[in-house]
Amino acid sequence: VKGTVQAGVTITLYAQPAPPLVGPKVAVDTQIVPASGEFTLSTTVTQPTNLSVSFTYGNQNAYTATAGVPLQENYRKLIEFEGWDEFARTVGPTGPCIIATCHYGNFEWFSLAAGYAGLVATIISQEFNNPKLDPIFNALRQRSGHQMVPREGAIVRLYKTLRRRGTAAILVDLTLHPRQPTVAIDCLGMKMPVTFAHAWLHRRTGLPIVPVHQEPLPGGRCRVVFHPRLEIPPGATDQEIAQLCWDQFEPVVRRDPSPWLWMYKYWRFRPTHATRPYPSYAHTAPRFDQLIATGGSPAPLKERPRRVR
Repeated sequence: VKGTVQAGVTITLYAQPAPPLVGPKVAVDTQIVPASGEFTLSTTVTQPTNLSVSFTYGNQNAYTATAGVPLQENYRKLIEFEGWDEFARTVGPTGPCIIATCHYGNFEWFSLAAGYAGLVATIISQEFNNPKLDPIFNALRQRSGHQMVPREGAIVRLYKTLRRRGTAAILVDLTLHPRQPTVAIDCLGMKMPVTFAHAWLHRRTGLPIVPVHQEPLPGGRCRVVFHPRLEIPPGATDQEIAQLCWDQFEPVVRRDPSPWLWMYKYWRFRPTHATRPYPSYAHTAPRFDQLIATGGSPAPLKERPRRVR
């Protein structure tokens, strides 16, 4: 692949092989454009539409977050709910519960539509690299009734919400540094350090975890899919619960990889003695090796509030 762009731009390419992930949906190679503004990446792109579709969904999410006001009047025409009746019967249309979702499809529309439907939640917000964007997007995302909270101290805020019989929502496919409270899960055949906040909150409150994902439909519409509440074995560890949760989403990603937010670097860390290829951006970390050696189990969280009664 050759081209000319503005100097200093980062070119990210999804291509096959190295490493094989999900059929033709594959690895990431990144190159910083030199001062000349020219770049050359030599590889084989087996399905280039996957890249364009993935970027399209990412752009749609950003646009939806800033243009969702009309959805309050007509969101049911644009967004289908699947599994909602079962969710309302087994959990309740307003919770309380722990919603686990991922960066798949138009997750911004799910947030807006859920709030308009009465399922209002406290949600952890991912800070932007540009801090001036945080108050803008938080205000836009809260207009359907949700409350956005920053990652710092978020576990306490979510726990207090659940104690008040509210609902909490967490993106469970965020990669965190292994020095933070994380567990190691298997994701598409590779290890990934992720949050276990949803698992910890479930163990402390006894409230159900409900996986939810969003998938695109023709004509710019989408479908919000409520999975059955997780059946968590007694005594399950945080790592086991986090893995069980992701296992509900992996078949969805494998079936149609394009709507997943592939621009995000999910595998920033790899085991030192990995037996399979990882993306070129992955690097090793002793703490990640320790996490895997302990079966993916985390260090204890600092906050230990009382159990909900």
